[in-house]
Amino acid sequence: MKKLALLLSLALLVLSLASCGVLNGEPINNTPAHTHTPTTLSPVDPTCTETGLTEGKKCSTCYEIIVEQEIVSALGHTSTTGVCTRCNKRTGWTKSEVQKIIQIRSVYVDDINSAGGVDMRIQWTNTSSKTIKDIRFTAEPYNAVGDRVPCEIRGYDNFIGKCTGPFEPGYTSWWYWEYDNTYNGGSLWSNCWYNNTVKKIRITQINIEYMDGTTEIISNEYTDYAFYS
Repeated sequence: MKKLALLLSLALLVLSLASCGVLNGEPINNTPAHTHTPTTLSPVDPTCTETGLTEGKKCSTCYEIIVEQEIVSALGHTSTTGVCTRCNKRTGWTKSEVQKIIQIRSVYVDDINSAGGVDMRIQWTNTSSKTIKDIRFTAEPYNAVGDRVPCEIRGYDNFIGKCTGPFEPGYTSWWYWEYDNTYNGGSLWSNCWYNNTVKKIRITQINIEYMDGTTEIISNEYTDYAFYS
């Protein structure tokens, strides 16, 4: 069936070209080659991250490409402030910018618990002027010699810890008993990994959604800027 479909496609192509009186640029049966009727292939503007295409032309009768479209390289971001002047997307962060959004006071893992799991704790402060709807911390576990290790039961190494607000500007997650004997648990996640070699963790991404619908993503290369110093 595949061979039959291929033969039919080739036959249709030959007939289409024959209608113009040409095949491989040569007249068929002494029929003079027709005059192409050019139609424009619209150009595609490149963006900061996507390639574009130049304008091209093809025959509207036989569909032969008269002018090939060429690939135009992506423009790349242009920024000296961390925000692209062309597309207005964030391309990087400074430490002071991150510190005005969030500050992380401490990140650590507890000893292996009774279930054999490793708990993660993050103490952080909303240093922005907006109320946080929810925040997600992506973390990777490491052993005592700095090797990344997976959860031996689930198989993954990344864990995403989510906190649901609202968290007002200035909110800080702590771990202590309040004066009225209620516990402010802060950001604590139980059994993030099952691996008794986990000794430390590293935050690799912070995703923040605010109550006004805006978001911030602090990616791997900038998460260390969030730590209080």
